[in-house]
Amino acid sequence: MTVELQKLIDHAREVAVREKCILYDLELVGAGQGRILRIYIDKEGVESVSIDDCSRVSRGLDLILDIEDLVPGGAYSLEVSSPGLDRQLKEKWHFEKVIGEKILVHLKESLGEFLNDVEPGQEKRKKISGLLRQVTDEAVVIQLIEKKDEIFAIPLDKLQKAKLVFNEEKNFSKKKPKGREG
Repeated sequence: MTVELQKLIDHAREVAVREKCILYDLELVGAGQGRILRIYIDKEGVESVSIDDCSRVSRGLDLILDIEDLVPGGAYSLEVSSPGLDRQLKEKWHFEKVIGEKILVHLKESLGEFLNDVEPGQEKRKKISGLLRQVTDEAVVIQLIEKKDEIFAIPLDKLQKAKLVFNEEKNFSKKKPKGREG
């Protein structure tokens, strides 16, 4: 990690905390004039990030970035947002926050290459979707939804990427909208 990147992370974290948020992740994408610095913020517990939270973090960070010139290579756009309902899971604390939720993991290699006790037919799997049951310093424990008795402890170093799976039933109530009857 470069010194500039670490300073950028430190400043983003500081501004997020000042605004009662948490720095969830950041990424610099694109090339040339189309580069975008994306800052993802979250909140403790179940509280959601608001547009006002994003605006305050953006304003606070924008001034620092202009003064310190931490993003080399010229022009870029700054975007601050929530990590979303189908957020990427990269850090241990990201996983800890969604224990009991459905996640999807992509593996660097197939299950059979690093687990010995894989049922026949499962050894070539490189994607697993299931309920996150536990997180340790070494692994995530996932219970398959289609086979409730099948549980995998996937070493963290075998994960290529992971994300929370949006659950429409959980995130939206089935109440009918209020309106005039008639």
